[in-house]
Amino acid sequence: TISARIGTKNDTTRHGGGEISMDQQQQQETKPAEEEATVTAKNEKRRKIKWAKRVRIKEVRHINDISDAERDALWMCQADYQMCKTMVKTTVLMMMRGERISEEDPDFCTRGLEFRTKAGSKIRSRYKLRARSAVLNEQDLQREEGFFDPQFIAMASMDESFDCQEEARQRAVYDAKCIETYLDDVRQGIRGLD
Repeated sequence: TISARIGTKNDTTRHGGGEISMDQQQQQETKPAEEEATVTAKNEKRRKIKWAKRVRIKEVRHINDISDAERDALWMCQADYQMCKTMVKTTVLMMMRGERISEEDPDFCTRGLEFRTKAGSKIRSRYKLRARSAVLNEQDLQREEGFFDPQFIAMASMDESFDCQEEARQRAVYDAKCIETYLDDVRQGIRGLD
């Protein structure tokens, strides 16, 4: 069996020639107050990391220790992939015909297939072309001016792809709400069994 270990606050890290604790490493990496204030302002939106209070070990069986029947039940086979592909194709054709597909329909789901339609594909191609053009234009400008700054190139790409990022964020928020509703239903179902 294979064991996975989740770290604790007292873990040690190789640093230079010896081992130091995470607390010591954090003390060594402490910055002056002025620098820390600007870094804190930039990192306000970042998530926090908390160390586990105790070490948890989860045993993972090796694939050779799993029976053929169990492996077939767990992993998708070629027939499963073919069925998924057929369902995706059918769903995209329904979307292109303008058919309304209910979110409650267990057989068809449009999520993630928005850009598989002809109209969606054109929109995606236009977004990619605009981002690529922004990067190439910035590279040309830098070449003409005689300098190279990858940060400016990255910013040109990010500025151009902001709308895509915002649309993706909105879809993620919507998905999170759907998942939360689903989990609430499951929790209520489990409580009803008690």
